[in-house]
Amino acid sequence: TLLIPYFDTNRNLVASTIPDFYLPKYNVVIEVKSNGLLNSTQTKDKMDAIKGMGYNTFLFGYKQIRLIHDSPERLVKAIKNEKS
Repeated sequence: TLLIPYFDTNRNLVASTIPDFYLPKYNVVIEVKSNGLLNSTQTKDKMDAIKGMGYNTFLFGYKQIRLIHDSPERLVKAIKNEKS
């Protein structure tokens, strides 16, 4: 399990998060959020910390999940960092 510390600016404290998905082969962390949390300060804090630790990140809301559902190959190419 990957545990990532981050500074939660809303609560003014250091917290930890466990990413929704971690793909060690590609050094990728994927977070899935509801539309209400997609642009929240807490999500931004978490994503900044994850990126700051050197992980490639993907943040998905409902719109992105629909795109993946329609074309999962796009996600695979993005994870592998391939050109479309």
